[in-house]
Amino acid sequence: MKGEYTIEELCKYLHVSVSGYYKYKKTAVIQKDVELSQRILEIYHKYNGIYGYRQIHMELTEGDGLKVNHKKVFRIYHELGLLARSERKSFEI
Repeated sequence: MKGEYTIEELCKYLHVSVSGYYKYKKTAVIQKDVELSQRILEIYHKYNGIYGYRQIHMELTEGDGLKVNHKKVFRIYHELGLLARSERKSFEI
């Protein structure tokens, strides 16, 4: 219905205020971000802090089958204050 009617028309038909619709939409997005941040923390601790946001994004998309943008994963990763630690490679002579 997105192309047929405007948000204002749909809200009027459903007897909902336009500001109420956008408030509901915003809280739904925030709730999804909270759930995603919990999953990011789970993956981060599962791999002992080695995974960066790229590997976590890959785990979310390929492992969990979620459809999430890498920029969102990057933003949440840094909001949580996570840093990937690198393991030193051992070289034998």
